Amino acid sequence: MKNMQNSEQSSKPRNMLIFGGNPSRMYNVKTYLSQIENLNITGVFSEEEGLDVLQRKENNSFDLILIGGRYTNEQRERILSSANNILITQPGIDYPYSDENIYLHVERLLNSLTE
Repeated sequence: MKNMQNSEQSSKPRNMLIFGGNPSRMYNVKTYLSQIENLNITGVFSEEEGLDVLQRKENNSFDLILIGGRYTNEQRERILSSANNILITQPGIDYPYSDENIYLHVERLLNSLTE
């Protein structure tokens, strides 16, 4: 019963917002994360753009935010303060920066939503 329940819950689409800075790196991360089933990814290239996306009511449905390496501590604080009840991952700060570590951390956080 628990396995069936988890498989049903895991099929629920999840939404992720990536605060990035490099288009090539964003493409690589989005491609790598696209292996996670039912994950919709929105990418932005500036703090201002990302905060605008977060503040729009119709987009207030993100489950997870990834803050890339180019953001300063002050920018991270502003992003974190705007991310009410949204899980956050910060490669290079929360864990060593690599595609595999990003994937594993994102997958773990998303799985925590179904427990």
